Amino acid sequence: MSSEITHEKSEVRNALFISHFALLNTVIHLALFIGAVLLYALTLNGDVQPADSGEFQIAAITLGIPHPPGYPLFTMLGWLFAQVPIGSPFARVSFLSVVASSLTLVVVSLTVQQALVSGRENAKRDSVFSPAHFLPLLSGIIAALALGLSTTFWAQATTTNIRSFTALFVSLMLLVSTNAHATRKATLLIAFAVVLGFGVGHHVSLVFIGATLGAFAGVEIWRGEERSRLKRVVPQAVIAFLLTQLVWLYLPLRDAAGARFAPGNLGTLDGLLFHIFARGFAGDMLAFAAPAYLFDRLALLPTLLTFQFSAPLLLLMAIAWAGLMARRRAIGIAWLIAFALHLFITITYRAPQTVEYALPCWVIACCALAGLAVWDERSYAPRDASNNMRRASLPHLTALFSLLLLIIAGFFAARDGVARWPSYLALGQDRSARADAEAVMHGAPAGAEVLSQWHQATPMWALQDIEGARRDVTVAYVFPRGAQPYPQTFAQQAAQSAQAHPTFITSFFERELQVLGAHAHPAPDAPAWQVEPAPITSAPIAIFDQRIQVVGVQDAAAIRAEAGAMFTLDFAWSISAAPRTGDAITVRIMRPDGRLAANADIAIPPDQTLGAVRVRRLALAAPMDLPPGEYEVLAGAYQSTPAGIVQLQTGEGREFVPLSQMTIAPASHPPATMHPIQQPGIISTMPRLIGVDYDTGRAGQVRVWLHWQLGANAQTVSLLDAAGQSLAAPQTLSAATSILQPQFLSLAFDVPPAGFMRESLTQSVLPNVNAGQRYVPFANQMVLVGSSMQRDANDLKLDLRWLSARPLVRDYIISARIAGEGLYQTHDSVPALGAIPTLKWIAGSRVMDRHPFALNGYAGSLRATVVVYDSVTQLPLPPLDERYDQGITVP
Repeated sequence: MSSEITHEKSEVRNALFISHFALLNTVIHLALFIGAVLLYALTLNGDVQPADSGEFQIAAITLGIPHPPGYPLFTMLGWLFAQVPIGSPFARVSFLSVVASSLTLVVVSLTVQQALVSGRENAKRDSVFSPAHFLPLLSGIIAALALGLSTTFWAQATTTNIRSFTALFVSLMLLVSTNAHATRKATLLIAFAVVLGFGVGHHVSLVFIGATLGAFAGVEIWRGEERSRLKRVVPQAVIAFLLTQLVWLYLPLRDAAGARFAPGNLGTLDGLLFHIFARGFAGDMLAFAAPAYLFDRLALLPTLLTFQFSAPLLLLMAIAWAGLMARRRAIGIAWLIAFALHLFITITYRAPQTVEYALPCWVIACCALAGLAVWDERSYAPRDASNNMRRASLPHLTALFSLLLLIIAGFFAARDGVARWPSYLALGQDRSARADAEAVMHGAPAGAEVLSQWHQATPMWALQDIEGARRDVTVAYVFPRGAQPYPQTFAQQAAQSAQAHPTFITSFFERELQVLGAHAHPAPDAPAWQVEPAPITSAPIAIFDQRIQVVGVQDAAAIRAEAGAMFTLDFAWSISAAPRTGDAITVRIMRPDGRLAANADIAIPPDQTLGAVRVRRLALAAPMDLPPGEYEVLAGAYQSTPAGIVQLQTGEGREFVPLSQMTIAPASHPPATMHPIQQPGIISTMPRLIGVDYDTGRAGQVRVWLHWQLGANAQTVSLLDAAGQSLAAPQTLSAATSILQPQFLSLAFDVPPAGFMRESLTQSVLPNVNAGQRYVPFANQMVLVGSSMQRDANDLKLDLRWLSARPLVRDYIISARIAGEGLYQTHDSVPALGAIPTLKWIAGSRVMDRHPFALNGYAGSLRATVVVYDSVTQLPLPPLDERYDQGITVP
């Protein structure tokens, strides 16, 4: 009787514990979900968005059909969210990503818990805060924190996209398969089939992870006691999977109704399958699997990983994988195969968004953090009288070790999140897509046609379709045409359109337009150009050498720019006599001491029509060290001859004429730096040194960049060597022009190569200069911080290392160029061989960018240069170092 009472008390105690722990677990995960929703909602971009995001917004709000594979589940759910009468339609659809991402974090946490507590029946006799329960719970939260604050996951959670749903379905497949491993219940095969079905019904690429985890779940169930039930369960699972595929019926039904973006052929089986399986992109699958490409793609893996997670967190993930393989081998192997398979498919796929396509891999990697808590595995084993003494110390040590690792992982995940917060807050407030779209459409007359690349077309369509803006203007996306170069395709369509009606283009391919006899001039106050069948004419304000006529700038109002920022000028000129070889025009800004601050040159083409006015949009940037004040924008002309540069003059003997006035203000954001010294703080009387960088790109010279937060008073800065001797002339650091917000300015000192240095305001020792250090800022967008070259008889691989100065909202192309005796090659690419577009960069992102060249036996010397330009406007991103006026040399 006594034993029965004891057993009953034990059962009551166990039931009470289970209910308490279940309640605690529910509360914690509810808090996790709410916290994630609040975080992502605060950084949500709730306005119209560019490229695919704009298309998804239109499709969801109007029940349209996006590009293959069509995303029917996302579209229907997006439509439901769009019906909620709160906020703008764009914000409602974007909020779907918030919910999906927040749910993913909860599922990831539960997956980690399940992976750690499986098979621990004795654990239910412990207290809520015993290692058997507390560590798995903490592990799940840490894994969710690491994923939720990672770069790409956070970005997807705050925009309209379909990637958040791929992450959700992968996390659900992980959870169900892990449950199958723990319980070996046959009915879980049906649950997995449902999740896999909806996942594949969202994006077919999930079939690879699904097949791996499905096989894992099936094997685990086969090994259990319910093996005999599989004969009945497998057909049910197949039926469940097939039923989920009914979601694809959305496509032919909406296609028949003439939905937005409907291709018109989804009513046929061949047309439907073509769309679902994205056969139009079939040639991109495994396009980089050949050895000639694969090794370069594999070299990107460290960059892809560090782009998501900091180095300490990656190290802890490696330790966690070791723990999984040691103590949860079946789970570890299944997850590793799923991770590796999807990553291989991703890195060999030809598309400029590898870092985004690999999002399922980042989900699996964070789930693998469960391995940090398996090091206390022996503390979960049942106790007995024979090992009480041994277990008196060992369980506590192993549990503390796991706890320590988890706390460290949580610290680094939280630290990374804090560092990324300003970037995502800024991206959430960015309205450049709307501003650009509205500027282009409002500047076009009724009946005009606007030709755009995909990035600009979708936000203009969204404003037309959803808000009814400028429906009297036709917006057309210029599709690539097979093997024909895209600039040629774009120019042909623009020239043809200009014959029929006013035509505006958002991409300016000047050379291709000129070949067709078409001309284009910048549209005022809009990122576009108007195509004209014939050139325009206008009177000049100055004439150089009695033949080169400067017409001026289209908007001569004063220009305002911050130090380090890029600005544009629409400059016009003409010629009255046949141009000579080497004729060019220069537009520039000069420093107060007479040195060059910024310039843009225009080579006059030999076939320019006499008297015809050409208008060019020029990109210039104010140097980071340009003192605040008023400056003149000047224009001049010169002729490049074998003997040197001959500066041309006007009839009055002037070499330069003023075009406009401009005001330079200190930067409102701190510059990117490889050596931060202090974090920016409140404004004080004295300036604060916040960073230092070195550029060793010129032989026998080191440029030392000192980055400052300005103080209320101006200060003189001297750069001294270790002995206290001056290394360069002292410079004056300007006072802040406003006390409302911090302001920043950099100073550049050119000194001989030296050891440790210090600056005189604080007498602080600066970091030592290392060989090969680079610091070449391109406007206030990105900085070239290093380069290296690998060369053999047939191939050259140029690796550039970039540091992002801020969250980027423009899509930049990196153009690497090599020149030698009779050799000249260029390699223009989205960064990291297309893997990490600049649109994915946030402040502090570091990217290794590889550029391969085929030398074909060339053994001579080579000179490599780098140019960065906007993929849409084709405008160059100006470097902020006048020493590289003729090109940035690397390595």
